[in-house]
Amino acid sequence: MIWRNLSAAMTIKVDMAEAAGECVLMLGDATSLVEKFLGAQICRDGGFAGRSPKSDLYYTVFGIAGLQAVGSQPEYHRFQSYLSGISCEKLTDLVHLAAYIRCRALSGMAIKTSKMAELMIRFRTRDGGFGNFFDKTKGNIYSCFLALGAYQDMDCEMPDENKLLNFVESLKLDGGGYVNRHGSKAASAPTTAAAMAIRYYLDGSKESDSLEWLAKQRKHGGFIAGESVCAPDLLSTAVSLYSLGLWGEDVGPWREETLDFIDSLWSGRGGFHGNWFDNVIDCEYTYYGLLALGNLIP
Repeated sequence: MIWRNLSAAMTIKVDMAEAAGECVLMLGDATSLVEKFLGAQICRDGGFAGRSPKSDLYYTVFGIAGLQAVGSQPEYHRFQSYLSGISCEKLTDLVHLAAYIRCRALSGMAIKTSKMAELMIRFRTRDGGFGNFFDKTKGNIYSCFLALGAYQDMDCEMPDENKLLNFVESLKLDGGGYVNRHGSKAASAPTTAAAMAIRYYLDGSKESDSLEWLAKQRKHGGFIAGESVCAPDLLSTAVSLYSLGLWGEDVGPWREETLDFIDSLWSGRGGFHGNWFDNVIDCEYTYYGLLALGNLIP
């Protein structure tokens, strides 16, 4: 494997942090509420709670990134203690391994690149992509996006980059949208946003038809997950805005209605709901709320 030092300005972690960090211009006085809510999600062992009172590695990514976005100065030693107690060799899915790597990067901890790369390659699939488990048969775009972020966090090059790009391209439908894996019939906004981000970071190849398809997934102020979905959600909205923003697409004409949608998911407790039918607020969707707001700054 060839190792190289990537430009700090061209990584998912840094670009998302810069975009999400703009949220304070929208939040104003409510910034302190977000900081208080996220701070209250830190468990005794230093991890962040998910939708249960226990620490969850996946939600810890969003908790740390969310605090950073609102300008908080968290006690990183608490997160470092939590992460030090996790055996990365026992993480049997890519979601949690990528979360572990991102958490270490966010909290300023050293990453043993060669060791992490050995663990990462277990998720490579024969079709050129990445999968969430050790099954080598079929990859998916979401796992490819997570893998790309992990390799960037490790400051190393994606192995067999062209094979991954060819795999991603093979999942594009005629209308411009992308499906997550082979066998799926309907394109989705989060998948298309992830595909566009992968293309942005790996080859800079702009696909106008895919960006146009993504921009058309707006409904009732937000973005819907797919063409057959009736109601928008915060995840689809945040990642779509993020991907469109990477490519410099103009969101100005629908900025106000998108802000109204995001505001409809706001809780006075300092967090965001995932959609209109979700009664819970958590670190993940609160971070997506911050990312969405940051990407709407003129």
